[in-house]
Amino acid sequence: MVALRVIGWVYVAIAVIAIFAGAAEEAFGPVALGVGAVIAGVLILALDRVVTLLADIRDRLPAPPTAMPETTKLADSTTTPEELQRKIDKARQAQAIAERAARGQSR
Repeated sequence: MVALRVIGWVYVAIAVIAIFAGAAEEAFGPVALGVGAVIAGVLILALDRVVTLLADIRDRLPAPPTAMPETTKLADSTTTPEELQRKIDKARQAQAIAERAARGQSR
């Protein structure tokens, strides 16, 4: 983003001016201000780089599929409640067998 880059470089320019002004006057205040501005400028420039990289990554992602894949389509709506109950019971029995087998192996 251009705005972040400009703000970062403005901070760096302010830092350079403040450091030179502080050094010329032999004052600690402007030098401290300059050091803080350098740190802020570098962090803003780093933020600009991160935002730019994230935008590039977003732009390179493939487009999401428009149609629902076959594997995620809903089940046939003609399944009766009795068939569903049989499937649930069969799954529970398989789970119970697996749990008994696991307990037998852990002994």
